[in-house]
Amino acid sequence: MAAANSETGAQLLVRLGEKSSLDKLDPALIPPESVPRPGDVVEVYGGSGAGKTELLLNITATCILPPSWESVNIGGIGTSVVFLDTEQQFSMVRLFTIMESRVNEALAHRSEGTPDKGSDQHGCSDNQFAHTDHDRDESEWNIEKHGNNAGDGRDNQREQHISHNLEGNSKQSLFSPSEEEVESFLKSCLKKLYIVKIVTSDQLIITLHSLESLLANQCGISVVLVDTISAFHWLDKMSGGDSVLHQGANQKLAFTALSRLLKDYHLVGFAAKAALVTKRTQSDLDTEHGDDSRTPQSRATPSALRFTPRTEHHEFMSKEWTRLVSHRIVLERHDSSAPLMVNGVQAYSTFSAVLSQRTTNKIHMSHFIVTAQGIVHV
Repeated sequence: MAAANSETGAQLLVRLGEKSSLDKLDPALIPPESVPRPGDVVEVYGGSGAGKTELLLNITATCILPPSWESVNIGGIGTSVVFLDTEQQFSMVRLFTIMESRVNEALAHRSEGTPDKGSDQHGCSDNQFAHTDHDRDESEWNIEKHGNNAGDGRDNQREQHISHNLEGNSKQSLFSPSEEEVESFLKSCLKKLYIVKIVTSDQLIITLHSLESLLANQCGISVVLVDTISAFHWLDKMSGGDSVLHQGANQKLAFTALSRLLKDYHLVGFAAKAALVTKRTQSDLDTEHGDDSRTPQSRATPSALRFTPRTEHHEFMSKEWTRLVSHRIVLERHDSSAPLMVNGVQAYSTFSAVLSQRTTNKIHMSHFIVTAQGIVHV
């Protein structure tokens, strides 16, 4: 490693330390058996308007939000991320809206009495069970003290346990933060986000090398996102002239630096890549607008999702990038002339996501819509 000679002991511990697991990043999009591990790169491939940036923003929100807030399940991971914006499309307003919607929804579920994740089927949380031993010890002490009626001691134990749980539930139900408190909480979460605006391939290379210092001192960073990795591909090819070697020089340097960072610092990479223009046949249009000549499996799905993905991946970048990619998500947008009702939400567009993993032959397909609050899987 290039920086090994100047690395301190603290930096070594940070670099080799444990990172937050991404197992719960988005099970509907990435099932547990296909979750990327440190050193992996997930390529998000799709045409214009296919939802690449939206998906990366939702992944960012999940990463930087914590698992819970004052016993309210938020569903986040609580890790820090680096977002490299090469398209100048990153929207802080959109990210904040997604995060705010998730927190407000979690608070609404709590007020309605919906059990949090980690609760048993009766709605008892882990925190409630944490006091069981204490209550039992106190009841046993009461039995020994009074000594005359073991049955009374067991009744006291049961009453104390119920009273303690009710008191805990009452404190949890009283948690109702104001808008200012929610905003302050979200701002504290945004401290886990590092955004870098990049406008040239040279700047991308410099940025990737300069990230070494940040990663060595911030052990909480687990994910690097790039939107998009193909932003400078065609400009580099044009500026490289007729020499193939010069055309791909910057790409090779950038991908080599990215690969080293991901492996040395145990990071997972997500990178959007724009799809090449694809032809659309009449059969595609017929399928999109309601032609029912489909397979039995597709007819069994909701009406909004009766389509066959037509977008195919076409590699146009260098072999260095191809070797780096471990997972690929191919996104596709399907528009309808009439509004569709999906999970009670009216939408004119649905999206498909086909996940493939290089080391296996498994294909996982999911569907979602994009609402004002973010991605909603259907």
